[in-house]
Amino acid sequence: MMSSRKGMILRRFYKQSAWNCRSCSSQSKASVLDDPAPFFFNENVQQLLKKLTRIDYTKVSRVHKTGQRLNVGEYKFMTDEELEQSRLQAIQKLEDIRLQMPPVVKESKDTIRVLVDDPGLKDYDTAKFVFTDISYGINTRDRKIVVREPTGTLRHARMAERNRITQVYFPVNGKQLTVPQMFYEPYLEDLLKRKEYVFILDRACLQFDPDDPEYHRITKEVYRHINAWNSYDILRSTRHFGPMVFYLVSEKKIDNLLVELLQSPAIDEAVSLVRLYYILHPDVASATEAQDKDSLELIEYYTKHESLQKHNVEHAVLFCLKLKKETQEMEVSIKKAHGQADTSQDNQNVTN
Repeated sequence: MMSSRKGMILRRFYKQSAWNCRSCSSQSKASVLDDPAPFFFNENVQQLLKKLTRIDYTKVSRVHKTGQRLNVGEYKFMTDEELEQSRLQAIQKLEDIRLQMPPVVKESKDTIRVLVDDPGLKDYDTAKFVFTDISYGINTRDRKIVVREPTGTLRHARMAERNRITQVYFPVNGKQLTVPQMFYEPYLEDLLKRKEYVFILDRACLQFDPDDPEYHRITKEVYRHINAWNSYDILRSTRHFGPMVFYLVSEKKIDNLLVELLQSPAIDEAVSLVRLYYILHPDVASATEAQDKDSLELIEYYTKHESLQKHNVEHAVLFCLKLKKETQEMEVSIKKAHGQADTSQDNQNVTN
């Protein structure tokens, strides 16, 4: 579960996300990469990302191995109506907690902001002095934390210093005071080879804020590894699948995922992926005409004008068409066997 500081960031950006598809298309390609938040929190984009996540409630509700003792099951006598209501409430709770996507926001720059340089305090001590406002009720982002250097310079704390000091006074359960070694080589590479993607991303959400440069570095490395090995199914039906898709679309690297969807086959999701591509990249030459396309026609249009792996995507489209035709023929055969359709109508359906 995301910490409260991430929740505040999420709510703040949601308030700014009352965009429609038309306002999204007014943005330039550079703005997608420089400031992804307005696009990510767009309502249409959120709906497409949720659809692409392909929710499997069996996978979502499975027990996570966190090393904690499991709660004892609770048994109740219910009517059919009460059982159905409880089931719907459980599904909503799963979506709100386990499928809440980590926000994708602009990476913050860790700049040094000097308040004053006092040469009279130079070499007063060999250690740095940290001054922190520990008043309650102050947002972590607004809390004053300054550092006095041995040189006499008084400056605002750097991002890593702020995170460490804040954790000392206001500890977040599960977050470590120092960054775990698992986020650095060779440990990170080993985890990626073992495809522990969900574990890495969950820990990154707990350890870092969404705008932390380290969070961006780690998540992008995981997404690139997943894309290189076509391991999308490991992340599917988790809260991290949407941000991964958003990253791939932003970087124009959707061809591998598109092929995987077409071969599944998941045509509706493949179409949603291409639609998302044109929402985030409204300035590409083919964007205007793409608005009039639908279903496989839209995918074929994207393949012709934008795809970087035309050969692979074209083969996936042909496979999808072949499978669709075979499915139609099988349905016709089943109807014939049950005497539910006449031969002339069936032949016409197969021809179409």
